[in-house]
Amino acid sequence: MHHTPLMTPAHARDTIDRLSEQTAPLRRYAVAPETMIAEFNDALAAFVPPGKMPLFFIGKSRYVGDLARPGAFVPAGLLRRLIEVARTDFDALLAERQQPTPGQ
Repeated sequence: MHHTPLMTPAHARDTIDRLSEQTAPLRRYAVAPETMIAEFNDALAAFVPPGKMPLFFIGKSRYVGDLARPGAFVPAGLLRRLIEVARTDFDALLAERQQPTPGQ
């Protein structure tokens, strides 16, 4: 079973900032590179509360086209928008994630 290493909040912030710079020149309707999508998704676990993960995570529901066939893609504009929202909301999301859950 493949286990994704946990990313620290500091590493997640660096990743999100780097992805923000790297996606800036991408055309809105270009295809988002799979490596960037994977890095973004991996960084989310460090600062996005589980209840808000569906708002940010790029899964099959975010792809355009038939996933059973080659050519399904995520628009670069969507990846860029999600990265920028995560980047600007990072501190608030991290604080919310670190809130103790009821009963603890």
